[in-house]
Amino acid sequence: QMESAHAHTNVVFVLGYAGSGKGSVCEYLTQLHPSAFTHLSVGALLRQEQARGGPLSVLIQETIARGQLIAKEVSFRLLQDAIEKRNQELKDPTVHVYLVDGYPSSLDRLELWEATMGQNSILLYLDCPLDILQERLLKRGRSDDTLECIESRNRTFTEHILPVVRYFQQQERAILVN
Repeated sequence: QMESAHAHTNVVFVLGYAGSGKGSVCEYLTQLHPSAFTHLSVGALLRQEQARGGPLSVLIQETIARGQLIAKEVSFRLLQDAIEKRNQELKDPTVHVYLVDGYPSSLDRLELWEATMGQNSILLYLDCPLDILQERLLKRGRSDDTLECIESRNRTFTEHILPVVRYFQQQERAILVN
């Protein structure tokens, strides 16, 4: 079997419901050790792509507004491009860790990742009570943080993301933080 060009890309997927603190944890670790970590947020990458106004911008805007998942190839490609760009800037990418916030958001995305990038990843799962999450999101003030959108994201999380968490737990590649 041929080794993937990305076999030495170290990834910690950071998952949790919207508002669980994924971005805050990733930013904290990145600020603490900037030479060791790079924080990549799939949501931020999608918002950047949307702001660029390319052909995907309308699709991304409508899908985010509905609280639904973006096509797996789109989010994967944006993430892969960001990793390749950062790897070019690093002296030794094999000792660097990518904190990937909000990905993989479904088992088919995880399958695409592992088929292309390998199985050299672990999961950091941030668990938080739903009432606290809702309070945080409403305070955050982003345009997609409406009650309707929050409920839709929570359903998406339960249906699509929790199976990813279970997969990593079964593989003994998950760290749970309450």
